[in-house]
Formats: sequence, C-alpha cells, structure tokens
Amino acid sequence: MSNKHICLSCHQKHVSGHAFCEICLPWCGINKNEDLQLVPELEEISLAEYLNSSDYLSLVCNPGVRNEVHWGDLISTIYRCVKDSEAYAEEFSENTDDLLNHITQMITSIDDQIKKIAKKESLALSYYSHFEDLDPTEIVGNSKITIRLQDYDLEFEVYRTKVGAKVPAAMYTPRGQADYALTYSLQIARINGNDIRFDRAQIEACAELIELHSKSSQSFESCVEVMKSRLADSRLIDFGFDFDYILPATHQLWTEISDIFNGNRGALAKDLLLCTMYKFACLEKTECLQKPSRIRSFQFLRQIVFDLKDNVTPIREGLLVESITGNCYQIQRTNFKYADDDHVVFWSVHEIYTNEFVCIDVKDHGTRLPPGDYLAALVLSLYDDHESSNLIHTLAS
Repeated sequence: MSNKHICLSCHQKHVSGHAFCEICLPWCGINKNEDLQLVPELEEISLAEYLNSSDYLSLVCNPGVRNEVHWGDLISTIYRCVKDSEAYAEEFSENTDDLLNHITQMITSIDDQIKKIAKKESLALSYYSHFEDLDPTEIVGNSKITIRLQDYDLEFEVYRTKVGAKVPAAMYTPRGQADYALTYSLQIARINGNDIRFDRAQIEACAELIELHSKSSQSFESCVEVMKSRLADSRLIDFGFDFDYILPATHQLWTEISDIFNGNRGALAKDLLLCTMYKFACLEKTECLQKPSRIRSFQFLRQIVFDLKDNVTPIREGLLVESITGNCYQIQRTNFKYADDDHVVFWSVHEIYTNEFVCIDVKDHGTRLPPGDYLAALVLSLYDDHESSNLIHTLAS
C-alpha cells in the first residue's frame, strides 16, 4: 500500500507530493496561510493483513487514540494483524493487563461519582451561571473523590470551572460533561494518607505507581520518585508528520509504542502503526471527505478544470477562471457556509481586472449538492460569462 500521488479528496493521482491535489487543496479545510507539508514517504508495502482484518479497519475508523486503554487496544490489534507476533502479544498482555484494568476501574469510579456531584450541584449553580467572575466553590464548597483500588485509598481533589473556561493541563477532566452546569477536573492529593502531586497524567501515573509499588520491594516514596522521573523523561516520537494526539503516559505503553516505531517488533508492525498515526493525524481533514458523493463531485470538478485547459488555473487560494469575454475571476473559499436553509455559499468571486467582488448565490431547491458540484457549476458559469450574465444579474453583461 503506497501513500504517494493519491489525493485524499478526489482519490485521483497527482504529482504535488501533498495530501491533496492542487484542485482540491483550497477546499479541504487547509488555511491558505499554513505551510504545507509533504506527505511522509512510505515505501510500498504489502498490507494484506491490514486490508483483510476487520478488527484493524474498525479500529482505524475510530476518532483517534484518547487514553491509555485505547493505546492498549491499538497495540494489541497491531499484534493480532501481524504474523509471528504471538510472543509479543502475550508479553504485552502480561505486562499491561493489570495496569489497564486499574485505569479502567479508576475512570469508571470517577465518572460515577462526578455524575452524582453534578446532579446535586446543578440546581444550585443554575441560579448563578450568569455571574462571570463567580467562584463556584463559593456556592458548593470543595469536595473530594475517594477510590479504593486493591489495598490503596486514592483521594482526588475536585476542581470546578465554568463551561468553556480553560482547564489546567495537569488535571484529569472526564469526558461526557456536556450536560453539566460546570466542568469538573481532578488532581491526585493523597494515596494511603501520603501527600502526592503529579504534574500531568493523573490517572495513568496513579495506576502505574500502584503497579510499581505492589509488585516490587521498593518503598512507596522511592516509587513516587521513579514515577515523577518517568513523567519528566517522556519524549515525543517523531512520526514524520504533525501528530496532535497525546502519546501514552505510562512508561510501559510508551516503551511498547517506541519499540514498534523503531522496528523492534517487525517491519509490518511499524508500518501499521505509521499508517494508523497518519490516519489519526489527518482525521479532521479527511473524515468529512470520504463520502462517495463528495469524492465524485471533486472528480467532476477536476475533469472540467482539465477540459477547459488554460482558461482555468488552480491556485493556492482556489481557482482562477479566464472567461471567453476576457474577464478574469478568482474563486476562493470563504469563512461562512450557510446563509440559511435555502442557500449554500462557501465561496467568494473576485474579478481581478476591476478589483471587485461578485456576489453569486445558489438557490438550493430541496437537495443540497456536494461542494464539488457547486464549484463545477460556478467555473462553467464564469467561463461563459456572456451567456451566464442573462441568468446571473451580478455579472456584467
């Protein structure tokens, strides 16, 4: 499977070396001022396991890796898709099952307790939600959450922020709080009565600390120092492209991902990891691009651009159209999408020679078409602006 020369939008071959061809690029959510990066070069590899594995295909369609448990699922799935990796899979499972179970148990307990706190506090806070500078603790006070895990009592402090306010990066913020009056975040405070703070990865660090202390002869204090040094020494992995998702926080999973990336688990495992990371890195750009109707619409637009030859020039901002009457129009993306339910507008048209913008709207009667169809109609209308001016009153006759 090769990633070279195939546009992620129209699925046609191109030679730019970027993820999108020059025709699709301006319409695929890319900021026109953003520096473009070339698609990372991967050698052509045989990925029969990748293409035939329903487990793997369902995994890479998910919206990215979110926490340590999801990273564990990803690593296990990679090993299941690679022949002769049973030993790696067994070793990984043996080393991480307890750790991942601890994390799952903590997350489940926190979610349940936060739900109860939010339900109790929502009525009181709703009366004061319009006060911008109000500290929520002035109304509901402080609270803590306690979790019993094996022989350990973990006490988390609960912090509240107004919905939409910035949450400190060091804290753990449970998902699924859209219906709450406030956003709740947590930070570890004590384990078995010992005061403790972690700068990040609250849940993962606690789980790994318990694993380390319960399975070694080290003192609790020395285990805490080991954990703090691990968190401080965690490094990024350079996949060769921008990757905004958080890498594993625990030493065990981070080491496993690093070993796969460095080829220590075989070439195919590394290729599967790279393909998946690239898929996740491009999700925001490609997730909405995979509808068959949209793909066909941009193939249609591409064909029209090629048929009109020198009269249409793809540019970084959009498309430059020279009409049969000698006018020159620039079509580019705008920041607004829908004026109302009956109008579709995601472009602006600029007449180059007169330095004026031309307002062209489209009445959408019932069915909203894919964006490539609207652009194709716009290109054809501007190309033959002599005929189109009879229908589009904003074009000069």
